[in-house]
Amino acid sequence: MIGTESKLWENLKTAAEGTPCRMTRIETSTCNGVSDVEYVTDNWHGWIELKTCSVQRDTSLFTLHSPYTTAQAQWLFDHHDPDKNLRSWLIIGRIGSRTWKEFILIPPRISVICLHIRKASRATVVFRRPGVIRCPTSQSVIQTLRGE
Repeated sequence: MIGTESKLWENLKTAAEGTPCRMTRIETSTCNGVSDVEYVTDNWHGWIELKTCSVQRDTSLFTLHSPYTTAQAQWLFDHHDPDKNLRSWLIIGRIGSRTWKEFILIPPRISVICLHIRKASRATVVFRRPGVIRCPTSQSVIQTLRGE
């Protein structure tokens, strides 16, 4: 199954190879809410919380495969200050039939609308908000992280 956070991580890590974007997967059970990935580019530093979702056939509803928690949202919010070149994101990988359909980059202030989504929710409420970036490929995610 392509739709795991581990597969999303592998996809982004592969896309970052050969670019000035360095990513490190963080796995900790000692601190609640720590984001999944730390990244450093030539211009930016930040954190990424990885989530995946399925989109219903009519594409207007989505369901997160694991919940986005208050602790995770707080971590991103506390580690986001564009004035200091620190940008953090909630990245949701949308799963297509056999591959990633698209990647949604959501800044911390907007990401709170994803808190505790447990059932199918309206994709347009989340994915079409101002400030949300929709990337068709993992390479375009890396370009966005780099500020291009």
